[in-house]
Amino acid sequence: MIRYLLRRRSIIAAAAFGILLLTGCAETSPTRFYTLSKVDGPETAPASVAANRLAVAVGPVALPQYLDRPQVVRRSGPNTFQVAGFDSWGEPLEDMFPRIVAQNLSSLLATDRVFVIPRRRFPTVDYQVEIEVLRFDADVGGDAVLVARWEIFDGEGRQLRLDKTTVSEPVMGSVAGEDYEPVVAAMSATLAAFSEQLAQTIVSLRRGS
Repeated sequence: MIRYLLRRRSIIAAAAFGILLLTGCAETSPTRFYTLSKVDGPETAPASVAANRLAVAVGPVALPQYLDRPQVVRRSGPNTFQVAGFDSWGEPLEDMFPRIVAQNLSSLLATDRVFVIPRRRFPTVDYQVEIEVLRFDADVGGDAVLVARWEIFDGEGRQLRLDKTTVSEPVMGSVAGEDYEPVVAAMSATLAAFSEQLAQTIVSLRRGS
């Protein structure tokens, strides 16, 4: 009986110690949350574009299914992904991606009339940008890459431009470790370059109208 009690106490003590270890590990590895950043200011918009009160709608935006998760995803090989354990987006990418594109276009085109759709009431716009994202991640030990097909329509729904963009930006610092901040910074840079191409296309369409 005494041996049974001692053995039971040992098992309970070992289980309690294991729980403490797990708790300690959880406390030393808190989840880090990230957000994409927008461009700092206007770079391409002429004053004539802003003076015309240009209105642009962004959306719908479709992202690939592998990005439908809170964790940051990196590409570890041609056919493999690496999902971060403690590094997550502060909000779903399906919401953040179009919002940052809209903020970028607002800065680049010098207009505050850039809207993300779908929304409850569809505003009257000059152009609508639809985007299908094919890839948006960073290679382990390499660059951040954004590949997207996009279309621009006029306010009447007529297609004005159909194109595909591939943008890559180097990840500054080591991406083999656990530091995801440079990864997110590089992804933001690809989104900024993509937004600038959209803005330049809208400006050229505006001048040609």
